[in-house]
This record gives sequence, C-alpha cells and structure tokens, in this order.
Amino acid sequence: MKGGARGGHWSGRRLHFAAAMLLDLGDTFGGLYIEQNPYRVVLLTTDLATVTFDSSKAIPGVPVSVAHAPYSLRELETLQHSLAASFAETGAVVDLRVPLNRVVVEVPTGASMGAASLAALPGAAIVAYGAEPRVPTTTLRGGLTLSGCTSGWTVYYGSNTSNRGITTAGHCSNSKSYAATR
Repeated sequence: MKGGARGGHWSGRRLHFAAAMLLDLGDTFGGLYIEQNPYRVVLLTTDLATVTFDSSKAIPGVPVSVAHAPYSLRELETLQHSLAASFAETGAVVDLRVPLNRVVVEVPTGASMGAASLAALPGAAIVAYGAEPRVPTTTLRGGLTLSGCTSGWTVYYGSNTSNRGITTAGHCSNSKSYAATR
C-alpha cells in the first residue's frame, strides 16, 4: 500500500497538475510520479529542450524535478491497451509503470505464452517472468483502520483491476497493513 499525500497537498492538486502538464506538453508529456526520498514530484518529458515549467501550476511546497523519458505517456497508454488485449487470455498482467517509462508484461509461472510474441514486443515493453498471479486477498475501502493510520480511497493501476491499493496520508509509511495484507 503506497502513501499518496503529504500534508493534504496531493488530493486534488495532483490531478490538476498532471492535467496542466499534459495540456502544456502535449505529446511530449511522459507522465509524473512521486519520489519519496527526496520527496518531490518527477515530471517526465520526451523533449527536455522545449520544457517551460510554470511553477504556479505546481503543488505549493513540493519540489518538481524534470527528467527525460524516451516514450510519451500517450504512447505508453496505447501500447498498454494493445498488449492487454493481445494477452487477455494468457493470465499475463500488463501494467504501465510511469517511473520506469515502460509497459511491463508480467508473465505468471506456467503461463502458456508464445516466446515469439514476447520476443517481438516493442522497446517500450519489458517482460517480467515468474510473476505470481494477482488475486485479491481482501476487500479494501476508505476509512479502514490500518496499522497506525486510516485508509483513504481505493485505487488500482494497469489493465488488471486486481492491482489494488489504497491512498494514505503523507505521514504514513509504505509499510502499513490491513487484515495482514500489505
């Protein structure tokens, strides 16, 4: 379970900031993510030379770092949806990992995957072999008592909705658990 807010800055401001950057950068926007140590927002772009950053769109008190990404978020999202459809019946999970600037195809042990189809993946895709099949182990919702904190809203990522987590406040560490689920 990953923490997502620090002092309340992140709740709606992250979406506003991401939308503003998408509008400003267009097809060169590679996404953004939170880095915990040091605490900052990392803004990815495919074209560092043309980035003009308007700090008024950022989250007050949160530093922003701009980094190069080989692929735009739009390219990665298109690839993720295409690969998710291609591997839908195989048991593989296809996730977009913004910090890696890649789409990851997680192939469970024993899955019947054609080696040729995996070898033919584009450079924006990474294959992770031997992944454990993802099966939800508990029902998450907001307002649950965690180990020393309270859960926020539930979230998921990737094409497989079993990739679930919850938001927490920024003072919570990434090691919180609920019903023995981390």
